[in-house]
Amino acid sequence: MSGTGAIYSQTQFAIRQWSATLTRLFEQGASGARVIRASDGPVAAYRILGLRDTQLSVGAYRDNVAEVNRRLDNVHAGLTELDDLLSRARVLLSQGAAGTMSQTGRVPIAGEIDAILEQAVMLANGSDLGRYYFSGSDTLTQPYKVVRENGKIVSVEYVGGRLNTDVPVAPGVRTSGTMVGDTVFRGQGGGVPSFYGTTGLAAGAGTASLRGDAWLTLTHDTTSFGPASGLSAGSGSAGGDTILGDHRVTIDAVARTVQLDDGPAVAFDGSETNLQLTSAAGDVLYVDFTGWSGQDGTFAVSATGWASLDDGLTRVPVTAGDGNLAVTDSRSGQMLYLDATSVQRVGVEPVRVEGSYDLFGVLINIRDLLLNDRGLSLTEQSDLLGLAERSLMEVFTGVAQNLAGLGAKMQMMDRLDASLKSTGDMAGTQAAQLQDIDAIALATELARAQTLYELTLASSAKLLKLSLMDYL
Repeated sequence: MSGTGAIYSQTQFAIRQWSATLTRLFEQGASGARVIRASDGPVAAYRILGLRDTQLSVGAYRDNVAEVNRRLDNVHAGLTELDDLLSRARVLLSQGAAGTMSQTGRVPIAGEIDAILEQAVMLANGSDLGRYYFSGSDTLTQPYKVVRENGKIVSVEYVGGRLNTDVPVAPGVRTSGTMVGDTVFRGQGGGVPSFYGTTGLAAGAGTASLRGDAWLTLTHDTTSFGPASGLSAGSGSAGGDTILGDHRVTIDAVARTVQLDDGPAVAFDGSETNLQLTSAAGDVLYVDFTGWSGQDGTFAVSATGWASLDDGLTRVPVTAGDGNLAVTDSRSGQMLYLDATSVQRVGVEPVRVEGSYDLFGVLINIRDLLLNDRGLSLTEQSDLLGLAERSLMEVFTGVAQNLAGLGAKMQMMDRLDASLKSTGDMAGTQAAQLQDIDAIALATELARAQTLYELTLASSAKLLKLSLMDYL
């Protein structure tokens, strides 16, 4: 029995083995895969899993690249249109800044600049599916806040994110499909503020936060005289004096004349309560002579005033001794430091900070200069429009540089996508080579297994029919 039992066990084992082989081969034929489970080929299965993981990762990266490219296309379209608008603004400004252009001729140019400003703000606040292109990491917030007065834009403030949100687009590579508007449409330089008026102010020692263009308004407060003269402020001094800081009056007691600084001599008799004196520079001083001491000679005159960066909404006192006076614009929070040691007169002082201009502030300033809301002379207006051309060129160059950089980035993203596609395709091909069946080899192996299986069944059937009588 032991011999028969052994034959039975071996035969049963062989039948199970070839049956399992046939099952595996039929399963492979039905699925088209050579490796269905890890046990079918542990080494191949491990490599296939790694290659399939690479395919999945590449697919995710390519999805990110596609999204970034879609957003970059929108950003590029917006910047291209802005570039065209600024080119038109440069042409208009060149026409308006011409010294032969009348104020009447400048008004319609200002209207077209205003239309360009409106379009620029609309493009800078562009969005797609509720996400803003130029708001950096804060894509759900409209990047620019617009303040209007009587329907006209008077200020544009950036309120978007200060950083970009980068997404992975390849192993170890991250990039963003948005931009920070305040770095695209504003110069990132800046230095010592420059003063273009005639008030005598200069930049103080502190570090100013002021950017772009500003108008500094100086007004008169009080005028005082050296005590030896006996003179006092005239009745029209408060509203009429235009001097600030230190000046002098020279009295000729014999000729009974008085002059302000190096201005013309004016006759007096000592009874005047509001005598007007004018310097060679056009500064005005009103004097009360009723307390005159009778002395002649040169006497000190000093006038204090007020400085404002926000058209009088807030103001700080100014005296000739102020060497580093801080003035703040209450609307924007920007600060300017003034050196008033040489201040001479009241007036509106144009202040510029080169390298820090923003597109919207420049357009607002150009429009307002062309409209001449501040009543500038034609010479002053033309001079400031000439300076505004430099400001416009600064922001135009910044937009053009960002546009060129964006184009290079888009090309890089296209190359990256092509590289990712190649990597994914290669991984897929290698995985298929490891996993997919070879039809000819499978058919050969299946025929061999089928034949052996049938031989095993036939042999087992014959062996199990043997009895003692077969050996007699």
